[in-house]
Amino acid sequence: MTEKNEVKELECIVNGEAVNSEDKIPIKNIYGDVIANIPDLSSYQITRAIMGARKGKKELDKITFDEISDIFSKAAQYYNGGYENYIAESRGNTLKQVRESREGIKYMLSNFRDIIDYAFNGNFAQTKDKKLQDKGHNHKSNSKFMPFNLKNLIYNAFNGEFTKKNDETLPERYYEPKGIVTIIPSSTTREIAPFSVLSALAVGNSVIVKADSKEPFSSLELAENLYNAGLPEGSLSVLLWDTKKKPELGEKLVNISDSSILFGYDETIKKIAYNGLKNKIDKDYINELPIPSNIVAFGDGRSKSLIWDCENLDVVAEKIARSVTYIPSACIKTQYVVVPKGKSDEFIEAYKKAAGKLKTGELLDPETDVGHAIPKNREMVDSILKNAENFGAEKIYGENVYETPTMFYNLHPESVFIKEEIPAPTLGIVEADSLDEAINFINSSVKHSPSKKSLKVGVYTDNIDIYRKALKDLNTHSVLYNKPTTEMGIFSPHQGMYLFQELTNLKGGEYGGT
Repeated sequence: MTEKNEVKELECIVNGEAVNSEDKIPIKNIYGDVIANIPDLSSYQITRAIMGARKGKKELDKITFDEISDIFSKAAQYYNGGYENYIAESRGNTLKQVRESREGIKYMLSNFRDIIDYAFNGNFAQTKDKKLQDKGHNHKSNSKFMPFNLKNLIYNAFNGEFTKKNDETLPERYYEPKGIVTIIPSSTTREIAPFSVLSALAVGNSVIVKADSKEPFSSLELAENLYNAGLPEGSLSVLLWDTKKKPELGEKLVNISDSSILFGYDETIKKIAYNGLKNKIDKDYINELPIPSNIVAFGDGRSKSLIWDCENLDVVAEKIARSVTYIPSACIKTQYVVVPKGKSDEFIEAYKKAAGKLKTGELLDPETDVGHAIPKNREMVDSILKNAENFGAEKIYGENVYETPTMFYNLHPESVFIKEEIPAPTLGIVEADSLDEAINFINSSVKHSPSKKSLKVGVYTDNIDIYRKALKDLNTHSVLYNKPTTEMGIFSPHQGMYLFQELTNLKGGEYGGT
């Protein structure tokens, strides 16, 4: 067993320097106990971070893609698990899940050169690379043909052309970095936020992260490791302030930045974006307003899985069972799975067997598999399940819906279960007559989302053409190939292209590439 954490004293990072203050914000675990304190920063420190980011942007302009890739790779070596217990306690993740997540971030850092190559090209080709085959990727790396500098990288990437030529003459159409990018992650995005930070830095933007008040450890850990690896001063800052006492600072940071990538509930995102209006107009009307154009929001859309033309359902069930138990990251846990009619009974039996092997227990026990439903979320879970039952849903597996895997069948497309994330180890089963019907069902379940996209869809298939069709037809930020939705879609063309396009500005005309 791992011993309980002591209260940790944290420092914010402004332009690469550790910053403290007399006022502190307490960071609590899921039961309300204080486990850390972090400085409550002032408007001065945020202004200082913005000014430093302007200088950091100029330093990033001098760095080639290969050089920043080397910094990322070196940063992976500094991850040592010093924050893992605190991350587990503050989010309700198991220690095992946090450790798996850390390995994913290290992989991301070490392989970002290939990740960018794959995202920009977005094509599938057979490869003899055994390591990539083992990870389920069907991908041929072109990293040895990487462009000489960032401007050529961005231009060539979006036009699908790679060159070794050292040519400073810009073509008629090209993409440039935004400048300063603000990233405001929620506590559910330990894997997504690093991908956004690294993507922004890789294409030449400096970054300011507003750490999450529930779990700031991941953002601080990433920044510390990047600076230890040689990231230029001012390129990245990690800030935090008391949003109840100083709500205007969020609006200031979002509006002064050139682009913002926000993660969290849409209501939270709009509170930040429209803070200046909160005392002037009705709160419900603010919720009806669109998310501003300078904000790229990953606020909802949820995650689902699709099983089609897949023989080994035992392996699939094991992957989905682990993603379902990733409770604190409810937006990336699999909410429901769509299966062909006639295959549901076989999958249900495979899932029962896989879920029955998972161990429940204390978060800091390295053997525990199932995350803890936060006590304050149980009322919401009850409300969603009651709504589903009113629409005719049936619970067909499981006992304690808050602590053990449970499964629901006969879900109605208009039930809240289909539309919303459920912070409990629940899984819904949906049947479809055809692949087109399955894809249409998934797409229709996000029609109330401002982005009109799912957050992630895990596609399990033995047929690569089915995955290609899913890539083309699914409205989603990321399509994963034979992988659970709790893993990062770092080799998903959707994940890379969508984000990289939002992190750059088109210059010299409309995009006309493939």
